Amino acid sequence: MLSERAREQLEALFKPVLDPVIYWLDNLGNLITLTGKTLFWLVRPPYRISQFINA
Repeated sequence: MLSERAREQLEALFKPVLDPVIYWLDNLGNLITLTGKTLFWLVRPPYRISQFINA
C-alpha cells in the first residue's frame, strides 16, 4: 500500500500526462455516440401524427 504522500506525488506526476489523453478519449467517445445516434435516426421509420392520435 502507498502512503498518502506517495499517492499524491504519483498523482501529481501522472496528472499532466493523463489529462490530455482522457480529454481526447472523452471527446472521441462523444463523437462516436453522436454519430451512432445520427445513423440510428437516419434509418428510423417516420411516425405520422395520425398514428399517435389513433393510438
